[in-house]
Amino acid sequence: MLNKTLLLPQGYSGNYRFSFSRQENHKNKNLSFSMNIRQGEIPQYKNPVVQLTRSNLQINHEKPDETLLGELISKSSEVLYPLELILTQTGYLDTVSNSGEIRSRWKKKKEKLSPEYDNEISVELIERIGKLYETPQKLLSGLKNDWFYSVFFLPIFQNYKENRYSFKYAFPVFPYGKIAYNLELKLVEKENGKIEIWVKGCLENDEKESLSGTYILNPDHSIHSAHLQFSFPLQEETIEIKIQEEDKKPDYKEVGFLYDLDKEQEEKEKSRNSPSFFLEERDLK
Repeated sequence: MLNKTLLLPQGYSGNYRFSFSRQENHKNKNLSFSMNIRQGEIPQYKNPVVQLTRSNLQINHEKPDETLLGELISKSSEVLYPLELILTQTGYLDTVSNSGEIRSRWKKKKEKLSPEYDNEISVELIERIGKLYETPQKLLSGLKNDWFYSVFFLPIFQNYKENRYSFKYAFPVFPYGKIAYNLELKLVEKENGKIEIWVKGCLENDEKESLSGTYILNPDHSIHSAHLQFSFPLQEETIEIKIQEEDKKPDYKEVGFLYDLDKEQEEKEKSRNSPSFFLEERDLK
């Protein structure tokens, strides 16, 4: 098939393991966590809505609460979840639908944190995280500067002509800022019903700084895995991103299921009490 429109999956649910690895100056920095994602519908929104909860965070193979700063990071960022996102039909981030709830959670959390963490570094960190929660626009911008959200919500659901699609897309490569790559996607349909999307990209003014990788989609078009590798020869650096589906859950097809989940207090408390992470890469130690 030369031309194919790849449609966004409907009503899927899955657990994923994310890992980030950066190799520079013979040192390796790592970050990993688990993410549960459920897609459904909310009546007032035409586009798909997903709910995310994050857990089991490790920074350089250690739990964040093993240090005072890591403990503060975990407590400050746990209010982000559960997170509800409205997507475009291409699978890209469009809106944070529960930003008001997140701001309310943060206000209560900050009142508890401020007396406990009053040194200069902690105060600065609390204020920086708080700014991300101030408005839906700032929160969405912060998510787009996060490696997991940039990779998992890459807008791959497009009209592929001759099984190819090209576009420009920016990734959050700290400390250089967001870097725009010219991406070329090639779609390959497998006999088992899964779909592979081969990804290649380079900078417009420097083809040596490149990326390559593969997305594998399940037959229902939900993501089974994503693997991207970024190369920076001049800096002698590499970045590797892996997202792997851990198990397959039954589909959630009922309309308005996100509202139903909000009523499940036990599920929400479990999410909020688990370690979570929402910081830029510069906070990796």
